[in-house]
Amino acid sequence: MLLLLRQLLPKPFSSSAISGLVVFFSVCVPVSVYATESSATEPDSTPLDTISALTEIAADLTTPTQTCAEVDFWVDPVDGSCPSLGLWQQPLFPDEAALMDGYVLPLSYAAADLGGELVANLTTAQQTTPQPASPDAPPVPTTPAPVSPPPPPPSDALNLPVLRSLKKPTGRKVLDTGVAIAGIRPKDTSENFWTRDFFTGNWGGSRDRDLRRGIDLYLALFSDVYSNVGGGKSQNTAFNNVVLAGFDLYTSKLGWWREGQIHVTAVDIRGVSVGRDYAGSLSSTYFVDPIKRGARLFEVWYGQKFGNTSQYELRVGKIFPFVRIAASQITGIFTNTAFQYPTYLGVSPNTGMSTPFASSPLGVQFSYTPGPQWLFIGQLQDGFDDPTGGSANQDGLNTGISAREGIEGIFEAVYRPNQERGSTGLPGFYRLGFQFHSGVFRSQSKNVNGLSRALFGGDRQEDVGNYAIYFMADQMVFRESPNPRDRTQGLNVFFKSVVTPKQDINTISLNITGGLAYEGLIPGRDRDVLGLGVSYSRFSDGIRTFDRETRRLNPTTPIRDAETVLELVYVAEITPWWYLIGSVQRIFQPNGNSTIPDATVLGISSRIAF
Repeated sequence: MLLLLRQLLPKPFSSSAISGLVVFFSVCVPVSVYATESSATEPDSTPLDTISALTEIAADLTTPTQTCAEVDFWVDPVDGSCPSLGLWQQPLFPDEAALMDGYVLPLSYAAADLGGELVANLTTAQQTTPQPASPDAPPVPTTPAPVSPPPPPPSDALNLPVLRSLKKPTGRKVLDTGVAIAGIRPKDTSENFWTRDFFTGNWGGSRDRDLRRGIDLYLALFSDVYSNVGGGKSQNTAFNNVVLAGFDLYTSKLGWWREGQIHVTAVDIRGVSVGRDYAGSLSSTYFVDPIKRGARLFEVWYGQKFGNTSQYELRVGKIFPFVRIAASQITGIFTNTAFQYPTYLGVSPNTGMSTPFASSPLGVQFSYTPGPQWLFIGQLQDGFDDPTGGSANQDGLNTGISAREGIEGIFEAVYRPNQERGSTGLPGFYRLGFQFHSGVFRSQSKNVNGLSRALFGGDRQEDVGNYAIYFMADQMVFRESPNPRDRTQGLNVFFKSVVTPKQDINTISLNITGGLAYEGLIPGRDRDVLGLGVSYSRFSDGIRTFDRETRRLNPTTPIRDAETVLELVYVAEITPWWYLIGSVQRIFQPNGNSTIPDATVLGISSRIAF
């Protein structure tokens, strides 16, 4: 009946309106008929029978088209049900679901689920309906069943601890990569300054109204102070600001077409590189550290979901792949870029795989989610979005593609154990990925004649193609709560590694990263995170061969070996819209150079969502 009404009624009629019509005809009409017949003849059924049948109908109305286990969120930590019942379940019609940066997020949460209210009301009516009594039977007292108030809507707060996953819904568990373990954090609707989602509040209710209409506007300010207090090239302090603005349009809510999303972000970056200028390191001491500062367009893409459970998604445009690919909420809290591998193979033709590089190439991304435990995702993109490695394409408007630039592809399989509905085991996140590049790269050690570039000079030898393999693992190993379904606080470990076999064209041939993070270690600070990690980046054989041969001409030339970064980080939630992240970093052999003293860097990052 719902589907029939959906086709017959005009477009402005919402699912709630249609459900209301069904309820009207299902409840009012049968009761009216019964009232008319009861004065003349004995009815075939009692009101109690009618209400029992309607209760089943209402339960069908509230049954989502997708279960919690079939989409990217998720399970209540206490009873294993879909969080917030009807509010977080997928609506009856798929086009009522809004898509947010790869995560399903319902925006029509202003009113409680109609079907759920119907079940509650009918249950109460069933308990208070007079029972047919025999002449000798005493009256049976009845007590109305209490009706629970509707649960709070899910939070709209930004994911401030991890900049590259800023639009991932904020989970009840901070270190939840997929918002699957504990569900989305409930929203505080009191508009209290210290507990609301954004610094500027709800704009008199217009922010929520815009979200329900499918318009999401956001602005965030990241202010960093980092200081190289010892070792490195020089001791100095730098102040950095990043302003990120963006909007998302959800076509279902706007009434355009089903399950589409338009995403646009831009950034303005100001400051000095502590890593390059003061510590002298290969890795940057904070994630946003391009060679050129200033304003730039970052991402512009269109996404479309397909399938009965929206298990397929296609995105086209300028896409930063590492929002969803190789993403980890645990390693993302660390500020040094050494923890952000893998990165592009095509940073530039001269470096191959080098330091993590924040650029959004023109490309196509596709994903398939067959169930709660598996995800398959890949992206094909412009091989060199900025062939200079960050100097030329500073405005983000270069979208040229040529045969020499080639195509870069990233493909990944994700296994997510103990994140399906009702699971009680300790959750994990495992990724196996493969990268390839069809463009032209330049040798680190050889000239066009195949001779030593250091000894004989000349143009660099060129090679076509590049590839890499990576593996990532996040695993919770200890939970504080004795309740097996409550897996928010506790100890998590992580490990990842990337290998680039073609060592003569890449700067880094191997990166190994590992560590641990504890959420809620300090009593009363349940959403704070303490993390300790180490990252080892080994320079390629091509780089070291070039250094060794250069040393034959100049004995003081250092031979670059490896750079190791040790970082202690503390993430403190001041409010849902303001986080402070403190970082202590020790960089051993900056830039792999044993002649540069080990550097010690202290930093603090303030992150505010407006």
